Amino acid sequence: MKTKQEQLESLKTRIKTIEHQLARIKRRIETIKLQYPLTVKTVATLTESQEEKFDSALYRFSQVQKLMVSKVFPLFLEVAGEPVEDFTFIDKLNYLERMNVIESADAWIELRKLRNEIAHDYEEGTSDRHVRILSAFLKAIPVLEGALHRIQQRISHF
Repeated sequence: MKTKQEQLESLKTRIKTIEHQLARIKRRIETIKLQYPLTVKTVATLTESQEEKFDSALYRFSQVQKLMVSKVFPLFLEVAGEPVEDFTFIDKLNYLERMNVIESADAWIELRKLRNEIAHDYEEGTSDRHVRILSAFLKAIPVLEGALHRIQQRISHF
């Protein structure tokens, strides 16, 4: 079993990884030069290069969301000394919401659904589905950043 200090260092390492990935996602989005608001028409006019950049950003988003939920949140709770080892995924999210680490457990449940939808070959869907996924993805970035920022604030006091 790792010491609290080793767990904290592991948490900080994962946070740095997520920060790096979020920066890459944001750079990808900036280079796409989207026309807002996203509509079926604007998504249909994306070039192959823009689509590839979106694919890359969506893949990274999926990885970041998974890392946050499966590694960072549990490790943060452990380092914070919170007794949640037997909690379900939703129970942990509710606990994190009560701790003001995340703004909304429901939002994170939706992020999980979005990640699952992205993982199930979104390219074969309809244009409306593409617009919905891309719009939800763009709205999700600040949610990830907010939770990460609040965790960083908390662990700076450990």
